[in-house]
Amino acid sequence: MEGNRPTSSCTRTTSAGEDANDKQRKELRRLWQSLSPEARAQLWTQHRDDLLAAGVLTPSVKRVAADDGAGPYDVVSPGFGDYWKEFQANGISNSGDFIGKTDAARHMDHYLKGTGRPLDLDVDRMLSDEADTVLRDVSADARARQEEEWRRQALDAFARSGGKPVAIPVETGGEGYTHDKGPDGTANWYLAVGSAMTNTTGVVTATPGPDGKPQVSIDYQVNVWDRYNWDGTKATPIGPTTVTDADMARLHTTGQAREFDVRGSSSVQQHDLGSGGSWPDPKEPGRDGTRTDIGRNGDAR
Repeated sequence: MEGNRPTSSCTRTTSAGEDANDKQRKELRRLWQSLSPEARAQLWTQHRDDLLAAGVLTPSVKRVAADDGAGPYDVVSPGFGDYWKEFQANGISNSGDFIGKTDAARHMDHYLKGTGRPLDLDVDRMLSDEADTVLRDVSADARARQEEEWRRQALDAFARSGGKPVAIPVETGGEGYTHDKGPDGTANWYLAVGSAMTNTTGVVTATPGPDGKPQVSIDYQVNVWDRYNWDGTKATPIGPTTVTDADMARLHTTGQAREFDVRGSSSVQQHDLGSGGSWPDPKEPGRDGTRTDIGRNGDAR
């Protein structure tokens, strides 16, 4: 990097976009953070889509689960009762998609398959769910608390640049939340995720308007992460069966199922930080939310 300008290696990495490997993404994020606000704005203007595809909005906060899991995997031999619980769990998971609870069914399926591989979360659908607005409210409150500070940082950088465009990476801290249980304690996202962690990452830009005064806006996404596990103190009625979390957690201990990480990020949205208006409504999801939807069955990176 010379004179804090985007380097050729950084440009080559952005051209890789979604084809960039994990090492390239990590290097790109390091370079992105090290650039001056002016150089970052130049790169953002020219390669925004590539930068987003390469993961510059990936959270930098340590993504750990909101709650503890069942402990070591496959350390106890299963007994007859454990096989009976596994049979029941498979029956519940496949009985009418948890009676319409497709995400709960999908996550239960993955748990019982026992691969332990991470699974993607459809955060756009989580945010746009009218029956459960907890994630939407928590993330919006976190952004509202930071809005003025983000605007101040961008305006300060704009002034120091002599009125040139600037770009500032921003991020809220990780915050725990719990999905709404619903009237009977069996709401879809509550069964699929339960408690999770969330934050917002984004890029705040300040650019000269027609009158030379700065126009400040933010491109941002909402991130969610958790570990799919079971809290041994609860029991959940699903149809005619009551699932005790202790029994489900034991399947991890006996090796009949396996806990896994879930992660996801919303679509990128833009908000004018100078208007004082409300943040935009969540984007409508582009997928139908069924377990057979290939776009939703991939493992998380």
